[in-house]
Amino acid sequence: MIVIPAVPCDEGCSECCCPVPFSKREWVAIPIELKKGLDIRLSINFLGRLMAIPLRPGFLPAGIPKVIPQKDVKKVLRGLQEEEIPGSCPFSVEHRCTIYELRPLVCRIHGTVRLSPSSNVHNRATCPRGKVPERPLSYAQLDHLYLAWLENKRTWQEG
Repeated sequence: MIVIPAVPCDEGCSECCCPVPFSKREWVAIPIELKKGLDIRLSINFLGRLMAIPLRPGFLPAGIPKVIPQKDVKKVLRGLQEEEIPGSCPFSVEHRCTIYELRPLVCRIHGTVRLSPSSNVHNRATCPRGKVPERPLSYAQLDHLYLAWLENKRTWQEG
């Protein structure tokens, strides 16, 4: 079991809050009333598992299908993050996470690794303000968590 360290975030910071995919297990845990009115896009990850991507209503750029092919998910999410309003997480209200205890793994591990000039893949998991926990995760641990997440398994706890 991997222990995810706490990131020393600045109070009120939500710079890393953007649309992220939820595994089926994570999505089911969110209360129905919090999902009402959201524009949901679905994707099937490369392991064949269904993922939900919640977005604020009315901010979807034209041409994004209801089911996003796996090969296009990163491109779509990157494009949404570049837009100020559509790129914000629908569960982030006034710089506070309304589902903090239920937030997906992708949110929990953000900022838990050190920036590495040689790893473009893992640099997306680093804090834009450079905050790092006292004992950051290794890239091997991060890869393990991602793979388990893609398989809809929970192999972690928070420290």
